[in-house]
Amino acid sequence: MGYHWDKRDLLKALKDLTLLASKEEDLEKKSYYFRCIDAFNNFMFGAYTDCPSTKTSAQDNLIAATNSMTFNGRYFSIINKFYELLEPVEETLINIETSIQEEIVDKGPNTFFHTEPMTHEETMNLVKDFFQSIDSELAFHFEELYKNRFTSITFDDACYSLGEHFSTEGNCIFVDGIRKCFINVSDDKNIRKYKNLIHECAHAIVYFMNPKRETTSNHMYIKEVESIFMELVALTELDDNKKDEANFLLVNLLLEYYDRTEALVFQNRAIDAWARNNYQVNKEYFKMLNKQFGISKNLFNEIISEDIELSGMYIISYLISLVLLHLYKTDKDKAMSLYKKIIADTGYIDEHYFIQELLNFDYIKDEVLQTVEEAKKLLKKRGV
Repeated sequence: MGYHWDKRDLLKALKDLTLLASKEEDLEKKSYYFRCIDAFNNFMFGAYTDCPSTKTSAQDNLIAATNSMTFNGRYFSIINKFYELLEPVEETLINIETSIQEEIVDKGPNTFFHTEPMTHEETMNLVKDFFQSIDSELAFHFEELYKNRFTSITFDDACYSLGEHFSTEGNCIFVDGIRKCFINVSDDKNIRKYKNLIHECAHAIVYFMNPKRETTSNHMYIKEVESIFMELVALTELDDNKKDEANFLLVNLLLEYYDRTEALVFQNRAIDAWARNNYQVNKEYFKMLNKQFGISKNLFNEIISEDIELSGMYIISYLISLVLLHLYKTDKDKAMSLYKKIIADTGYIDEHYFIQELLNFDYIKDEVLQTVEEAKKLLKKRGV
């Protein structure tokens, strides 16, 4: 039996949930079902629609970015601190990123690692082994997904055409009320498929454990911890014969979040320069950007569309996940206890205070430096 679902299955799930909501007499349950429907529609037909767009004027984009940056200023300070932490290794990161692009991405990872391709079922069973090894409660809820895997999971790249907000690596859609989960993951033939499946299955597990989290918690900055931490642990614990590819994916994650962080820092500089130019967008403004920060007009168009709420969610979740990973290596029980506190959240904790209490930049620095060193060893080993 093959792994498959498509848009018709999503629409049927929406129809079933709508029917359930219409028949429900309990007003509290009815209201909850309609919130589930809204969450489903937002994902399918347009979350993050307020993000700045390069299709509008530079002035409009700066206004939108300024409003978002002002509203999320407390969280930007965390992101900026991460950027400062990365500055001493910035040149090394750029060199690694260039080498990876030239030697791995452009030529294809299989020519670099020579790993045996993994079937979908082999990958799924490897994921099952991982969750069974990490925590019995997570493994228990994974079973619900596993038994319905052939109708809940697809590895069809065509799923990305379902909507503009579908990720090109993977997505997880949970429809509470009917407890239906849909996962799509990119059809890679190597460990990347395993990493992405771990990420999306972790989302599904948390939905099964705490289904109301999606509709009751507005704590976006810790939302991705549930999946990023799992993929970091999974890659760290892979067998030696898959270690090189795992290290490549770990540094790839670091580079992804470095790029997002840099874009937001540069965006903030562009906003400050705009204020100093009396909020005018003219030739003098772009000259100032280029001279002071090396921001060209093309780069400006890229960074101004970076949304702090979306990118910040991934960056801060990544930082928390690095802290948990560092703890996991020496005290698994403590790390898992903190992880379960995060995934149990339904909006009652003070998110910013919780993040500040949890973040340990010494731990983050240790994990970043270790990832950089492993990447350097990997490239040297391959003669790059």
